[in-house]
Amino acid sequence: MHLMQLACTLLAPACTHAAAGNLLQNPGFETGFGADGLADHWQDNSGWADLDVRYVAETDDPHSGRSCQRITCSRLSYGAVQLIPDRGVPLVKGRIYRVQAWLHGDVGGVAVQLRLAPSPYTVYVERALPVAPKWSLVEYLWSPNVDDPNARFMLRFTQTGTLWVDDLSVEEITEEEAVRLGPPFRAGNLLRNGRFDLGPANWLLAHPCDYWVEPTMVVEEGPEGRFLSLGVPADIRATLASDSVELAAGHPETFSVRLRAAVPVTVSLWTRHARVTAQVETEWKTFTGTGKVTWSPTVHDALWLSCTGPATLWIADAQLRQDSEEGPTARPEAALISDRHPLSLYHGGETPRLRLLTSAPAPMRVSWVVQGFWGKVVLSGDETVPAGRREKTVPCRRLPRGWYHATVMWDDGGAPQRNEATFCVLPPRERSGAIESCAFGGHFSVDPAGLALAQAVGCRWLRFHPPNHTKWRTVEPEKGQWAWRDEPIRLAREAGLALVGSLDRCPRWASSAPPDAPDYYYTGFAAWAPRDWAEWEEYVAQTVRHHKDDIHIWEVWNEANAEDWWVPAKGRGQGESYAELLRHTTPIVKREDPSATVIGGVVAGALKERSPAWEFTKDVMASGGLDLMDVFSFHDYIVSSVDEGSEPIDMWLPRLREAMRAAGREVPIINSEGGFASPGSTITYRPCDSDVVPPDRMARLLVRQHVSQLALGVNRFFFYNLFIDGSPEVRAWEGFVEGDGQPRPNVAAYATLSWVLDGATFDRTERANPDVWLHWFRTPRGPLAVVWARTGTRSEVTIPGAKEAWDLMGASVRVGRGSFEVSDAPVYVRTG
Repeated sequence: MHLMQLACTLLAPACTHAAAGNLLQNPGFETGFGADGLADHWQDNSGWADLDVRYVAETDDPHSGRSCQRITCSRLSYGAVQLIPDRGVPLVKGRIYRVQAWLHGDVGGVAVQLRLAPSPYTVYVERALPVAPKWSLVEYLWSPNVDDPNARFMLRFTQTGTLWVDDLSVEEITEEEAVRLGPPFRAGNLLRNGRFDLGPANWLLAHPCDYWVEPTMVVEEGPEGRFLSLGVPADIRATLASDSVELAAGHPETFSVRLRAAVPVTVSLWTRHARVTAQVETEWKTFTGTGKVTWSPTVHDALWLSCTGPATLWIADAQLRQDSEEGPTARPEAALISDRHPLSLYHGGETPRLRLLTSAPAPMRVSWVVQGFWGKVVLSGDETVPAGRREKTVPCRRLPRGWYHATVMWDDGGAPQRNEATFCVLPPRERSGAIESCAFGGHFSVDPAGLALAQAVGCRWLRFHPPNHTKWRTVEPEKGQWAWRDEPIRLAREAGLALVGSLDRCPRWASSAPPDAPDYYYTGFAAWAPRDWAEWEEYVAQTVRHHKDDIHIWEVWNEANAEDWWVPAKGRGQGESYAELLRHTTPIVKREDPSATVIGGVVAGALKERSPAWEFTKDVMASGGLDLMDVFSFHDYIVSSVDEGSEPIDMWLPRLREAMRAAGREVPIINSEGGFASPGSTITYRPCDSDVVPPDRMARLLVRQHVSQLALGVNRFFFYNLFIDGSPEVRAWEGFVEGDGQPRPNVAAYATLSWVLDGATFDRTERANPDVWLHWFRTPRGPLAVVWARTGTRSEVTIPGAKEAWDLMGASVRVGRGSFEVSDAPVYVRTG
């Protein structure tokens, strides 16, 4: 959950409770250190992680006093270094706290948190900032929306290096003190492109996973200025959002927007601090909402608008302000976006075109720059543009394949401003290899944007989790009332996709859950075992029979080893009860479609020794589950290189195969779900969590996981996910594209990988040295090596007979005499 949601409490105007002093014990590390190097009253909380950390009493360079705490992490494969006090911090709902930490070091970003101590370890608040080589202060103000007498204060970081820590503090302060210490608000309309002078820039339209038709937005010109036209098809809930803006905590916030509809319609308008339900008529009317911004380290907000179709809505003069002024304010603005924005994808032979859009009450100076994935500036400009609205085309000739980031900068009354966008130049979209042997699958909407994205990157398999088009609670919401989703399945098949259906999730009427079980789509009552196996078998029979012309591969349930995703009958274990589920599923599938393939297991997590995923899998095999599946699937989300660490994939996957053979049946293995639980953004003003995988690293890890799995016989990987979620704030799991569909580096990396491995079969793995992997494939165009080095290292590798090569983003690499300097970013080399 985003920290703004956790801190969303409107404070009373006069919070005058007296400050209680520092709530941390030994905050300056002055009262002594133990044999383990930890200061008195402080503990290491990194035992769950795969890392090496050392604590030392530092007396040579404290920030103040005689000593400070020095922390050195020499190896970090997974997890985070976490320093906590040995007692909790009492928090009172609605009070204001000032949190401070003096830090220096070379560990990248450090997060300063307050969180729930026991599971589920909810993070109440955090601020993560890059640590400087010299002492610097991390400080924030915050007000909780919970009472917690034993909250946990925590410092955490996720890179190797050394961190010095001193003078920590959590103090309660009055609201008067908070207003004095907090940042001032910025005057004027804070929204980017609130008048739509910059076309569609900075507005995000959601494409929900279960829709197969999509809303449209077009910027138009009218007698009273420019407006955005939003077309919403029937039975579709459309959500439009502005880009994220930063607010000053503790001050009021007001939004306003003018709306008109073709026919009257109800529209929901909201920010994180205010909400209005608007009855929109056929004449223009201004709607406003007001709230107070909560105390939080950084406050990001946006303006959302949502309505259900059929509807045509016109939107103008959108504002989000913290001053007391009213009405539209003309201020200088600029954007540099693709002419295909937001799904800004080009293929070989196509020339990208950028639109430099400006709007200003007076002549303005703008500068712009386009950088490639590796940081090289490929295009730039600096010019004065006239007043008013202007558009200029910026041709991008001779750009090599790759991912690009465009930034335009200008000045607004002495405050520097910027706007950002991304685009890609990809390999050809066509893939000629047999789809049955294609290794590339994913999760995406079966609407025009989702299908276009999948085709552009060579993703040819679609797993229905989500979209949820075959799940029980979708197709039989009430007993005997079948609601088949034939249209999206038809569209997917016409697009040439191979489909994996999901047999999963009980409707409430069929669930064994108690009546008070919550109504979530995947958990809650939907995760409980069926109340009656006969009803489940009827669902399976009807669903497989209905779709047998289009779907011949069926996956049984999802992540049944997760206790909140599969709740068996009382007294039954997760593994044995899942095997029972297979006994009530596989024979029915085979009866209805003898050619069908049944995927079982569907295990959450890498099957490492002593992991819950491994224990569950052993229980399933011991209960006869292997005999009831044709393929075994696991889910492995990417947090580090799968071929590194204390238990890499080439250690645990062979153990799984050995266990299968010991159980009497070895079946093929796939990874039917994996991606990034905590992705980062390439748009710097879109907020995300602190422990993200940075976008440049995501691209590296995605390719390495895919290729490492193929080298070990995992012959298909379904990336989760390719959804265009419409969010101006980065959501967990949404690692492929930005919220509006603009590409992250993953897009170019995935498209290049699927292109070079089109029609390929794995051949062999070579290790030029312990820090280098060469995975060889046989392809229709000749032998191909995918080569990379261990994280943090570089190596020289010679590949005899090299004819052509490409980097991670698909750009050609000089072959020379076949010698390549490789890093952790994979390189593709074709020989012949």
